[in-house]
Amino acid sequence: MGKLTYFLGLQASYPTPGAIFVNQTKYARDLLHKAGMTICKPCPTPCKPHTQVLSTDGEPLKDPTLYRNIVGALQYLTFTRPDIAYSVNTVCQYMTNPTEVHFHTVKRILRYIQGTLTYVSWQSKRQGSVSRSSTEAEYRALAHTAADLAWIRQVLADLHMCLPTPPILYCDNLSALAFSSNPVFHSRIKHMDTDFHFMRERVQRKDLEVQYVPTEEQLADVFTKGLHSPIFLKHCTNLRLRNSVELEGG
Repeated sequence: MGKLTYFLGLQASYPTPGAIFVNQTKYARDLLHKAGMTICKPCPTPCKPHTQVLSTDGEPLKDPTLYRNIVGALQYLTFTRPDIAYSVNTVCQYMTNPTEVHFHTVKRILRYIQGTLTYVSWQSKRQGSVSRSSTEAEYRALAHTAADLAWIRQVLADLHMCLPTPPILYCDNLSALAFSSNPVFHSRIKHMDTDFHFMRERVQRKDLEVQYVPTEEQLADVFTKGLHSPIFLKHCTNLRLRNSVELEGG
């Protein structure tokens, strides 16, 4: 049957021998055509920074069918476009009774896609549990990542490859950093499962190191809030969001 080129909205190309590049460029173009925005003006970000849209803003759409179809299609596009995950999740919250203001927000996402049709990156997913505080959420994230790192280190050890220095985990929450290194704070998070406390043990055993990362360097902000254009583009670059045209061109 030959090499895979297109399947379920996913395009596959082979920029170099042994490499495969997956994107949804055709799917995104079809989505723009469906929305009647094939010649719309691009915008630098998928949503406005520090802007909150309420469910009661604007007049309800007479026929919400198009809104729901487009938003559903955008959800599928997030498989390879984590840069729009936050904005798409936002518009998904208004599926029941969308208004003109909500549809305007959707159009901004489409305008952003118009300017980044050939981009793609790794998949992301929402947190599977509800946390009682931002500190707990950060600490849980550190624990999950520490578990993944421990598995990778074990695989490398089986291959007789030892890391010369402990891996470094970055976190922008000072309280979570304190929990990971200081047992004095243990009483404040007794309600958490003991499974997460191995994070502190790993740090004490020097299996890994936890360091603070400033907010302006925090890549995860792409998935949690609207950002201004310069910092948004910087994070997208650091997330290895790639242009398929550039890859295929060499």
